[in-house]
Amino acid sequence: MTTEMRYGGRADRIHRLAPAPDALLPLGVHQVRPAVTRRPLGPKLEGECRLLRIFVGESDTWQGTPLYQAIVRTLRAQGIAGATVIRAIDGYDAKSYRFELSGDVPLVIEVVDRADSIERVLPGVLEMVTEGLVTLESVQVLAYRAGPLRAPAA
Repeated sequence: MTTEMRYGGRADRIHRLAPAPDALLPLGVHQVRPAVTRRPLGPKLEGECRLLRIFVGESDTWQGTPLYQAIVRTLRAQGIAGATVIRAIDGYDAKSYRFELSGDVPLVIEVVDRADSIERVLPGVLEMVTEGLVTLESVQVLAYRAGPLRAPAA
């Protein structure tokens, strides 16, 4: 009979904290492998939701951090279902600057979640965006699925 010990988290951290696999043999553990778990999705995301779009420049910052990173980290910390940062290849803004020529690449952060969740985080997002465009629209979520988490790279 093979007894396994499964772990979650980065392998290098686990190996620093856990004893060497040989030390586990007397305890009956014969294999140490990463656990495969499902992502916690929280409430089911389906049907009528909101799409928050935030248009910013790649060089914009918030308290010393790139603005897009600060926004995504804030959204994740507040339990928002998901956010994606998209890098544009060309365009122009209200000042008629062509992004390609100005060197400030435009980014779009798309955020989808239930209306109450978006409304909860919107004031903080609006405070962070001092230049740019923020839009909000209703969307119909048809599917929101997550597969198993992959073991983190060592």
